[in-house]
Amino acid sequence: MTGDASPEGSDQPALADHLRRLEQLIAASLRLEPGIDQAAALAEVQRVSASALRAAVAGARGQGVTWRELAKGVGMPAMTLHGQFRSGRGVIAVGNSTTDPPKPAVRQPGAAAQKRYVCPPPRDRFIGRERELTELRGVLAKNRMVTLVGCAGVGKSRLAGEFLRATAGRGYGGGVWWVDLAPLADGSQVTEAVNSAIRDGRNGWKPINEDRGNALLVLDSCEHLVDDCAELLEQLSDSHPQLHVLATSREALRTLGEVIVSIEPLVAAAPSASDPRGVDAVRLFVDRARSAVPTWELTDELVPVVAELCRRLDGLPLAVELAARQIGVLPPASLLEQADQRLDLLAGGARTAPERHQSLRAAIEWSYDLLCPLGQEVFRRVAILPGAFDMHAATAVCADLGTGPDELWPVLTDLAAKSLLVARPGTATRFVLLESLRKFGRERLAEEHELAGAHERLLAWLAALSEDWLFDADENPSQIYEEQHLLHYAVTVAEELKDARFPLLSLALASWWRRQGDFRQTRQLIERILPSLPEDSPIRARGLIELARGLEIRGDYVEAELHAKESLTLSSRLDQPTLVVRALMALSSAYRGLENAASALEVDVRAVELLRSLDRPAMLASTLALVAWDLVLRHRYADAQSTVDEVLALLDSNPEEGTLAAVTHTAGTIALMRDQLEEAARQFTRSLTATMLDADSPPEALEGLAAVAARSGQPERALRLFAAAKATKLAISAVTEPWSARLMAEEMAAARGQLPEAKVMRAQAEGAALTAEQAIDYALHDTLPTVPAWDSEQVLTPREHQVADLVAQGLTNKQIALRLAISPRTVVSHLEHIRTKLDLPTRAHITAWVTRMRFETVHSRH
Repeated sequence: MTGDASPEGSDQPALADHLRRLEQLIAASLRLEPGIDQAAALAEVQRVSASALRAAVAGARGQGVTWRELAKGVGMPAMTLHGQFRSGRGVIAVGNSTTDPPKPAVRQPGAAAQKRYVCPPPRDRFIGRERELTELRGVLAKNRMVTLVGCAGVGKSRLAGEFLRATAGRGYGGGVWWVDLAPLADGSQVTEAVNSAIRDGRNGWKPINEDRGNALLVLDSCEHLVDDCAELLEQLSDSHPQLHVLATSREALRTLGEVIVSIEPLVAAAPSASDPRGVDAVRLFVDRARSAVPTWELTDELVPVVAELCRRLDGLPLAVELAARQIGVLPPASLLEQADQRLDLLAGGARTAPERHQSLRAAIEWSYDLLCPLGQEVFRRVAILPGAFDMHAATAVCADLGTGPDELWPVLTDLAAKSLLVARPGTATRFVLLESLRKFGRERLAEEHELAGAHERLLAWLAALSEDWLFDADENPSQIYEEQHLLHYAVTVAEELKDARFPLLSLALASWWRRQGDFRQTRQLIERILPSLPEDSPIRARGLIELARGLEIRGDYVEAELHAKESLTLSSRLDQPTLVVRALMALSSAYRGLENAASALEVDVRAVELLRSLDRPAMLASTLALVAWDLVLRHRYADAQSTVDEVLALLDSNPEEGTLAAVTHTAGTIALMRDQLEEAARQFTRSLTATMLDADSPPEALEGLAAVAARSGQPERALRLFAAAKATKLAISAVTEPWSARLMAEEMAAARGQLPEAKVMRAQAEGAALTAEQAIDYALHDTLPTVPAWDSEQVLTPREHQVADLVAQGLTNKQIALRLAISPRTVVSHLEHIRTKLDLPTRAHITAWVTRMRFETVHSRH
C-alpha cells in the first residue's frame, strides 16, 4: 500500500505491532542470521504484511474511506479487496500503485487464452424477460450504443448474456466480444481489458473485421468506471463505424448516441391476482427451488405464500433466486416471516458467481460504495421514507446536511441515475426506493447513529403539514394526500417513541382514511387518541368532527349529531372560528340525514354568517353550497338557485373542485325538479367532470344523469348509470341521504317498468361492472365497453363469481366456506357485495341470475 493511499488513523495499535514484527522479520532475513530459514521468513513476512494491510483497511473504513478508494491505493480489484477483508483473514495486495496500474498477466496462446472473453455459460434456465429480449434485439439493430441500466440484482448481466446466446452471433460477422469490467479497480485498465478481449493469442492483435459486417462488444458492469468507459467508447465509435456496443451498468454512461434500456424487477404477483403461478418472479422461484431440492413442488397452499414472498422481495431476480436456493432448510412460510431480515438471510449464491452476486447485501453495497460522501448521506436519510416521496420530504429529512432544494436535486437525480432510486416524473417528480435498498440504507443510517435525527426531522415536518391542513382556513388536502405513506409511517414512529405529536399525526391520518371511505380505521385511531387528550384540546374538537363526518357517510346520523354537538361546544369555548364552522357543517349534515331540513338550514345559515366576518372565501363558498342544498330539500327552488349563483360567483375567483361539484349537482337537481332535462343534464355533467369520485364527493352526479335518462325514455342507460353509482358507493361505504335515495328509487322503478326482466338484469350487471373511469366515460360519451357474459371479471370479482356459482349449486354458506377455504363471515361479505352490485335481494335471485347469464353465454357462442 503506497504512502499516499494510507488512510488517516492507520497507526492503530494492531497495525503498529504488525509493522514492528514485519521490520524485524525483514531485517533478520536480509542479515541471513544463523538459524533463519529465508523461505520461512519470507512466508511469515507475507502473513504479517497481509495482517498489517487488513488492519490498515479496517482503520480506513472507520474513517469513511470507500472500497473503491482503498482498491486504488493497493492496486487490486475493489471486489477482491472487499472479499478478502470480509473473509476475516489477511489482505494480500496485488499490483502496484495507482500511478502504475498492474498489467494483465501473460496468457498462453490458443483457445485457453480466448476463453476468458467468452460470454459466461448459463448454469440454469433463463426465466421471463421475453419482451425485453425481443425489444433489445430491435434496439441494438438500430442503434450502435445501448446500455442496460437497472438496480443491483435486477439481472442486467444475465439478460445481456442471454441476448448473446439467443443471437448466437447472427448479424455480427465482424466479431463478438464479452468483457467483464467488475474485477477492474482502476479506469486506466479499461482500454487494456478491451484490447485483451479482441487479442489473438497467436497472431498479436486481432482487429475488428468490418469487412464481415457489424461487430458487437459487450461491456459488463461499467458502473464503477463510467467515465473511462464513455471515453473509450467514443473513441471506438469514431474509428469503427460498424461496431455496436451493449453495456450493462447501474447508471448510464452518457455517451453520444447512447440509448438507455431500463431493466425493471420481474413482475411479482399482485395480492389480488387469481393465479400467480404464471407470474415471472414466481416461475423463477419455482425453478431455482427445484434446482436446490428436485422433489419440491409448488402446492396450492404454497402459491399465495410464494407470490407474497416474491412481492416482498421487490421481484428482484437475485433476491428471489437466493431465497429459492434456501428452500432445503427454510420453507416458504419461514422465508416470508424473515423477509425483513433479507440482507442477512439472502446469501450463499453459487460459489463461481462474482462476489457481488453472492448475497443481496453485497450487491447493494457495491453500488453504495461507489457514491460520493454526500450521495451516501442523502441515500441513508431518504431510506426512512416509505412509498413515493418528493423534494419537500427529502429536503426535510436532509435538513441537517445544510442542503436546500437546489443543492439536493442533483444528488437525488444522480441517485436515480445510479439506479438507487426510481424517479417517477409527473407534475412534481417523486422518488421511490425498492424495499431491499431502503432496508440497506436504513441499516447504514442506524450504524452512523443518524436514525433518531432523521426521524425527528420527518415528524416535525409532517406535524407542521398536518396542523395547517386540519386547522387552517381552507383544508386543502392535496399535499397530505401525496404523503399518506409517510404519514402512516410517522404515526407508527411517533407511537413507538411516545412522541407528543402522535395525536396530531394520528388525526391527520384518520382524516385521510375517512376521506377514502375507511371509517373503521378512522374510528379506531381517533378513539385511541381521545382519552389521552385534555378536555380543552383543539385536536379533540377536530377529532370529534372527523368521527361525525365518518358516521354520516355510514348513515349513523344519531351518533353523528352527538359528536358534532360536542365538538361545536368545545370549539366555541376555545374561540376557534374555523373549527366552529366545521362543527356546524358536520351538524347540518347529520340533520339532513335525520330529515330535519329546517334545522340543517338554520345551522348552515349560522355558519355562513360567521364566515362572512372572516376572510375565508373557499369555506364560505362550500358552506353556501350546503345552504343551497338545504333550500332544495325545503322545495324552495328559486331561493336555492339564487344561492347557487352566489356560490358560482365566488368560485370564479376562488375555484375549488369539491365545492364546484357539489353546487352544480344542486343546480342539476333544481333543473330536474322543474323538469328542465337539458339543463339538468348540463349541470350534472359539470358536476361529474369537476372532481374525482371519492368519499367526500360520492357519485351523486351519476345518479342525477341516471334520473335524466329515465325521464328521457332511456331506461337501459338509466339502470346502467344507477348501478355504476351504486357500485362506487359500495366501494367507499357511502350512504345516500334519505330524500335523494327516495327520489332515485322512484326514477329507477320507472325505468325498470319500461323493460322486460332480462334486460333489466343485463343493464344492471353492465353498470355494476364499470370502473369509475368507465362509468364517467359512459355518462359523458355514451360509450359502453364490451362486457362478456358470465366469465367476465368486470361484472363481479373472480371470488364473487365463485361464490355466486356455488350459491346457484345450492351450497350453504358453511359449505361454500369449506370449498373455497375461507371463513363463513367472508362468504357473507361476498354475498352482500353480489346482492348490492346486481340489486339481487335474495339467494334465489342470485341463482336465477347465474342461470340466465350462463344461458346467454352459451346462446351467444352458437
